[in-house]
Amino acid sequence: MLLLRLSALGCCAAALGGCIDSVENFGGTPAPTLIAASPEDFLGGLACDEGQGAPVRYVTTLLEASSDDPLTLPSSGPVSCQQNVSFQRIVPGMNYTAEIDVYDRDDLRAVAPGVREMVDSGTGAYVAPAWTTCCGQACGQASTTQPRPTRAVGNRTIFLRDCASIQPRAEQPTGLTVRLTDLGCGDADAPIDRLLVSGAGQKWEVACGSNVTADDLVGGRNYEFSVQAFGPDSSTSPVQGTVCRGTTSPGVIGTAGCDSLRSDGAVRFDLERDVGTLCTVIDTLTLQVEHASTVELKTVEQCGIVTLGGLTAGPYSATLLTTVSAGGQSAQGPTLVCGGVVKPGLTVEATCVRAEGT
Repeated sequence: MLLLRLSALGCCAAALGGCIDSVENFGGTPAPTLIAASPEDFLGGLACDEGQGAPVRYVTTLLEASSDDPLTLPSSGPVSCQQNVSFQRIVPGMNYTAEIDVYDRDDLRAVAPGVREMVDSGTGAYVAPAWTTCCGQACGQASTTQPRPTRAVGNRTIFLRDCASIQPRAEQPTGLTVRLTDLGCGDADAPIDRLLVSGAGQKWEVACGSNVTADDLVGGRNYEFSVQAFGPDSSTSPVQGTVCRGTTSPGVIGTAGCDSLRSDGAVRFDLERDVGTLCTVIDTLTLQVEHASTVELKTVEQCGIVTLGGLTAGPYSATLLTTVSAGGQSAQGPTLVCGGVVKPGLTVEATCVRAEGT
């Protein structure tokens, strides 16, 4: 989630109190005095997502904190946790705190404009927030410092300070739903019947049109899932494939998005690993790849990682020819022989061995 604090924030109708993504000033008109909330200051380690249990919307209620009887301003409506919200009718020099309700769903509306409580936008039933937090005041979490309110400055947008981060809910597992339904099921000429998914130490075989969920994952990590698509016949060879990736947030079932299905694949060669210490004296490297009755030659400038894409799925073989510097002259260096199977939509790691006598 990327929130740009330097982007302009404006204000909406006074009855609503909060607003989003407006323009701060026009021409020579002085900028308004605003107090703003930014989700990056209270989401903590939780990512804004549409996955099960993730933050989706939030409602901010601003309070004047400069008196013994603080005035509560009208609440903002439910705002996407990918957006900031700002408040108008702000008094320069006044101190403000905030109470924030965070929801894990987007089908919400306020009971009435400016009212903090939310109801289901369809049924009208009351919806309790999934998390609550605050800015500039103590809100039930241990802290080594006293939270400070935010002081408004004339003709400037000031963001709320000292916001407590919401915490993952202990009862909610950490995981990712792999969005296989976004891939479709082929067409009449090339239908897809089933999918084989591998990743996070698990495997699933499901009918096309189904998602899979990997739970019991570690929060804050990147995960990758390989997908192989099979036709309606009983063939054991996939006709297409792809890769899906996602990042976990603690206590959230997030989503892993998938690249488009492809029928071709790629091979990754780690030349530095396979050639070894001779990399320092090698002059040239030529990679010859044979696949589907086709021969491809690629000249490589130096040892490192080389990925060849657009290869036809199926068996392949490769030969790496090298020349080395010896006594100011070039001589034939080691030859590597590689082989394996190209898988549609995936990048496979080449398996190489040094040819005898080289």
